Amino acid sequence: MVFGAGTTLKKGDELFTALRGAGKVNWDDSLFKSLDLNFNADWVKGIKYTDFDDDFVKLLAKNVSASELKQIEPENLVHISKKLEGDDLADFAKKLDPATQENLFKKFDLNKPEDLKAAKKLANNLDKNSLNNLIIKFPGNRKMINNVFKKSKNFGGWKSLKDAKKANELNNSQIKDRDSLRKAASSEFSDSKNTEIMEKGAKYRESGVNQENIQRYADDLGDSEVAKNLGKRTDTVNIYNSKPMKSSMKKIGLVGIGALVGVMIMYGEANPFKAIRKAGEDLGKVMTIAKDAAISTAQAAGDTVGGLAKLISWITKNAHIPIVGSVICVVLMLAMYAYSSFSK
Repeated sequence: MVFGAGTTLKKGDELFTALRGAGKVNWDDSLFKSLDLNFNADWVKGIKYTDFDDDFVKLLAKNVSASELKQIEPENLVHISKKLEGDDLADFAKKLDPATQENLFKKFDLNKPEDLKAAKKLANNLDKNSLNNLIIKFPGNRKMINNVFKKSKNFGGWKSLKDAKKANELNNSQIKDRDSLRKAASSEFSDSKNTEIMEKGAKYRESGVNQENIQRYADDLGDSEVAKNLGKRTDTVNIYNSKPMKSSMKKIGLVGIGALVGVMIMYGEANPFKAIRKAGEDLGKVMTIAKDAAISTAQAAGDTVGGLAKLISWITKNAHIPIVGSVICVVLMLAMYAYSSFSK
């Protein structure tokens, strides 16, 4: 059976019948385009590429766009990667965005020799930034890191591993602190015994927050029982001691952990970052710790820098965004990897 330009196959059964064991086929770009595949369609997503001969899989890899690759099931992406070599594999790797790379590598079974070989080949076609990002995504998978990523010709060396490890540890510890504090503060704020102090905080805010009285208001609220309890928590202390938090508080005239919790009460925000940001907005000041500022910074840096390890290095050199031991690192990572928990 011979196919050429003009062939139109839009139904699952029709495509299977034509392409599975089709015999001699003139595989070319025109044929692929004539198939008019909609990669968002459920029946297309359900296609198993193992059913088709290697020439069709190679043709698909050549012609599929980066956006269409996102719609292909990881199992099929693995199959594609196993069938490509040389420039074809390099071109395929360039089309994979970070999320698609992660999903693909998670499907490799490194206990199978053919999967291990394919994973190594694919990793060898990724740049340093992609490898750094992937290392962070596989913190507990030593086999993937040691036998695949570290074997790549573009592996950035021990510094890349160290940077990735530190970033991952910081990410995990700060998320834990932030989330535990948010949960504790939420329950305290909603407790009926604290209604009076919460109402007092709302009245303070409504009376007009300005640079002159924000410390006074925050200190007053910080003397409350609920504020003292939250101020004693380890997670509150860790967040307060982070350099960007202190820098942001200083920018709006606040000093002391009691003032931090006081602003949380004033704005009714269990998330201390959001509370400080709102105070900054009321005072007409831009807070670098704000989620939107972090995302903007990540996007601006990503265009010219790219990659988490290099991004951290870039930020370190910019005095207006402190980085060492700071929460802003976490915010930027969350922004880069599309986590939404910061806004909770």
